[in-house]
Amino acid sequence: MLILNAVSSTRYVSAPLSSKILAVSATTSIKSWQSSFVFTNCKISPPVLKLYHIGGIYGYYQKRRSRRNFTSKKVSIDDIKKIVEAGTYAPTGMNKQDNIIVAISDDSTMDNLLNAIRKHLNNDCYNGFYNCKNMILLLSPSDNRNRKFDCGCIMQNMMLKACELNVANVWINQFYDSYNSEPIREFLKSLDIDSKYEITCALALGYSDEQPKNKPNKFITKFI
Repeated sequence: MLILNAVSSTRYVSAPLSSKILAVSATTSIKSWQSSFVFTNCKISPPVLKLYHIGGIYGYYQKRRSRRNFTSKKVSIDDIKKIVEAGTYAPTGMNKQDNIIVAISDDSTMDNLLNAIRKHLNNDCYNGFYNCKNMILLLSPSDNRNRKFDCGCIMQNMMLKACELNVANVWINQFYDSYNSEPIREFLKSLDIDSKYEITCALALGYSDEQPKNKPNKFITKFI
């Protein structure tokens, strides 16, 4: 696993996980992130395992709800790192772990991303980020036929961890057909992301005063 923390200028490396993570914050130049970090070995942080402690993970299955009305408060880098780390424990097809996880906290980068998706959708009024101040992008090689399934597993882990940390979140779908979109490709190029990767999905993060009501479960189940 690779975590880049732009606030402390420290890069943490912990084997054997191989998903790549880029954290973009206002305190570092986006294009110079590769040369601005020192290397430090560290142990896996205990909060990831906390999901399995008192009350168990099942409580978070029931508690999690999507929020679509964010306040101006940002999520701390420490909490973002915990959420992203949880994502790296998700299963992937053939254990390829070939995703890139991009955690964005920088305001100007968020603005650039919003402008890029507005151009892609040809909609200058699009506000499908719901005014969130933090975003996690999940990227996959475009030729990985399991990429959507892999990202679904990663997203589930991250949403449950966000729920544990009382961080509001919602899945963002608008990138799913943006691989050949010039505005999106230009945005990814600004982050030095290889052209073989596409944004498969995204997770908006923040805080919300919204309190969604519980709704009846509509799933159909059969036991044979």
